[in-house]
Amino acid sequence: MSNAQAPPVTVMEPSDTESIAESLTPYFGDNKQTKYLSYRASGFSVREACEMVGITQKTAHRWREASPTFNTYDTTEIGKLRKELGGQFAYTEFLRNFRLIMEKDRQVLMKSVKPESAEEMTRSEEAYLLKSRGFYTPQQLEVIRQVLVGDPGESGANQFDFTALVMHVHRSGNGDGTTHGNS
Repeated sequence: MSNAQAPPVTVMEPSDTESIAESLTPYFGDNKQTKYLSYRASGFSVREACEMVGITQKTAHRWREASPTFNTYDTTEIGKLRKELGGQFAYTEFLRNFRLIMEKDRQVLMKSVKPESAEEMTRSEEAYLLKSRGFYTPQQLEVIRQVLVGDPGESGANQFDFTALVMHVHRSGNGDGTTHGNS
């Protein structure tokens, strides 16, 4: 067993937050403005959104003064923006992160089944493989199907309900016979 590492998962540019924000909010000609509004729509305060984007509160104030539309979205319409887009930001970010986890799983799984690579797996990769195997169960597949497709018999079947997902996963356990509260 050598110390070779699995190839890193590559993330495409622009940043996930920027591309999510651009796809879900009006574009103001400045990626930082769109990114800022995405944080505001997700429940961040002005101060917190500024910190996340790397701007000062004075810059945000200048943006509001320079653009009546931006000002409207950041002040009087922020509640509406949160209601309409906040959940979509979280859902999109969740799906992107989940996809990256699945890619990492694929990389380790592929390395484990190739005879020429299996002996090169690190202890960390072997531990990761053993832990991840518990999540590839018919029950977990059904949870993913319900999240992505929904139950055909339910109204609003294609709407993601994060609370329901958390409760379902908590009730179904870790996939290894234990529940989340047990070791």
